[in-house]
Parts: sequence; structure tokens; C-alpha cells
Amino acid sequence: MSDPIRILHLEDDPNDAELIALQLESDHLVCRIENVASEKEFSRALDLNTVDLILADNTGPTFTGHTALALARKKYPQVPLIFVSGAGDSKDATRAIEAGASGYVLKDRLSDLAPCIRAALHLPL
Repeated sequence: MSDPIRILHLEDDPNDAELIALQLESDHLVCRIENVASEKEFSRALDLNTVDLILADNTGPTFTGHTALALARKKYPQVPLIFVSGAGDSKDATRAIEAGASGYVLKDRLSDLAPCIRAALHLPL
């Protein structure tokens, strides 16, 4: 993919959003990331933009990744969504995949994110 990967990133913690962007840059993924923190911002971004990929924190104070997944599937069922979560276990990951997510990466294992993105977008590993 020669154009930047257009990513919609649902994350309520700006520090985590920055860490994720830095990780993707260090993994040589050229991305254009739009960060949103609320359901309203997420819905608006889906309405206004075409995206290649959605990253979503699994838990948020008022809006969860699972709710984001349901909204995204209604508007863009073909766009992969990867959960990037600060907590979780194999049961959480299994539930996410069963619900239609393309992957589940823990924030303390961000080195797993780029391979997950490449797989979801069918890019060379």
C-alpha cells in the first residue's frame, strides 16, 4: 500500500494514542491517524471519512470498543477493527474475534500491533 493507511483510532487517553502512533512509526507503517475519544466523535468520523482500519480501546469511560465495533460494522462491514486494550485475557480476545474484530492486542505488547495490522489489511509481513 503506497498511500498512508487511514486509521480511525478510538482512545480516550492521549498518552496511549501517542504511544501507539510512535509504535506504528517505529514499525515503518505509514499512517494517517485520526484520534477520537467519544461515541459522538467516532460516529462523526465514520460519517465524514473513509478509513482503511479502525483501532479501538476495549474499555472507555462512556464508550466501549464493542459498541464501536457494532457501529462500524453497520457503516463499513469490510473495514477491519482491531482492539488495543490495556487489560484483557484470552476470553476477552475470543469474544472480540467472535464479535467480528480482526485482532486483539494488549497495550503492553504494542510490538504485536503492526503484524496484526498487516494481516488485517493483507499487507506483506
